[in-house]
Amino acid sequence: MNVLRIRSVSSILILLFLIQAVLPTLALAHKVVLFGWVEAGNIHIEAGFGGKKPAKNCVIKAFDMNQSLIHEGRTDDKGRYIFKVPSSFSSDMRLELDAGTGHKGSWTIQADEFTAVSGPESKPASPVEKGVDPFRILTGIAVIFGMAFLFKRIKEKSKGGNHD
Repeated sequence: MNVLRIRSVSSILILLFLIQAVLPTLALAHKVVLFGWVEAGNIHIEAGFGGKKPAKNCVIKAFDMNQSLIHEGRTDDKGRYIFKVPSSFSSDMRLELDAGTGHKGSWTIQADEFTAVSGPESKPASPVEKGVDPFRILTGIAVIFGMAFLFKRIKEKSKGGNHD
């Protein structure tokens, strides 16, 4: 009887660990990814959710480091927005996106990006364009199968324990 109880407790602990490992991944599925950069005198913004889904028609606000609103706009159907760098802007700029129902994202563009020498620029790869990490997907699938296996084992043990 004690061996069965120890195995049940062990199985429950393993199950709780697996659930704890999966929950943060599920929460990230709804996280807003916001990315901004300076190019040719404009601020370029891309915003989206996991899986390359764009954050459409969301409010974008730009603030200076004194928390003063310097620009406001909305993303397009591709989750993008562009606006001109304010003249003589020289501090860090904080971008905020409100995607509704508590989904918010922020990004800070450092002051040195506004004063950098212009040259051939290439757009950095944004987190939105990178998409979902295949390793995370495979890990999630493995956790689901592991949980199903544990439930099956627990069910078999409980049936076997009742016949003694």
